[in-house]
Amino acid sequence: MKTKKAARSSKLAAKSAATSDDANRHAGIGSDAVAKRTGRGWREWFALLDEAKASEWKHAAIANWLATQKRLAGWWSQMVTVAYEQARGKRVRHQTASGFHATCTRTIDASAAALWGALVEPRRRARWLPGVALDVRTQAKPKRLRAALAGGPAIVEFRLAPKGARRCAITADVMKLPDAKAVAAQKRQWAAAFARLAKGGGKRGG
Repeated sequence: MKTKKAARSSKLAAKSAATSDDANRHAGIGSDAVAKRTGRGWREWFALLDEAKASEWKHAAIANWLATQKRLAGWWSQMVTVAYEQARGKRVRHQTASGFHATCTRTIDASAAALWGALVEPRRRARWLPGVALDVRTQAKPKRLRAALAGGPAIVEFRLAPKGARRCAITADVMKLPDAKAVAAQKRQWAAAFARLAKGGGKRGG
C-alpha cells in the first residue's frame, strides 16, 4: 500500500507530466505527433522559422515558405504556421487565419469500419449526434470526412486513426468559428457526442 508521501509524489509527477505535455502542444497538436508526420518537433520548426525571420511575415508567406522550401503538405504547412503564430504572440490560442479552431479526439473500442459507418450513415449518426445537421462536402473512406455545419460558416473535418483491429481514434476538427466562446462550446459538444458514440450510440440497429 502506498504511503501518503509516495501518493503525493505520484500526483506531483503526474501533474508535472501533464504540464509538460501542455507546453509541448501548439494548434492542438503535440510535438511528438508533428515530429512523426513532418520529421521535426515544434521546437525545431520554430527555430527554423525564427532563423528565417518569419515572425515578420504574414500568414500566407509563412505557409508558402514551409510548402515550397521545406516541402510540407498543404494541411501541415497551415498547422505549423498557425502554431508558430500562436507561439510568437501573433495569434491567440485556437485562432487561425480563417477564424477560431476547436479539436476533440477520443479513442473508441470499435474498428475503423464500424466508426466510419456510424459517421456516414445518417440514421446511425443521429443516435450519437442528435440535432446536428451535416452537409457532407468530401470524404475519403474510411479515414476522412469533411462537412459544413448547418446554420453557419463552420466546417468540421473528421479523421479516423485505427489503433489495432478493434480500436480507433476519432477526431473532429471544427474550423471557422467566430470566437473563443464558440471554441469552448464546440469542445463540450464533441466530447459529449464522442462519449455517446463510445457507449454504442452509433451501432447498427442500436
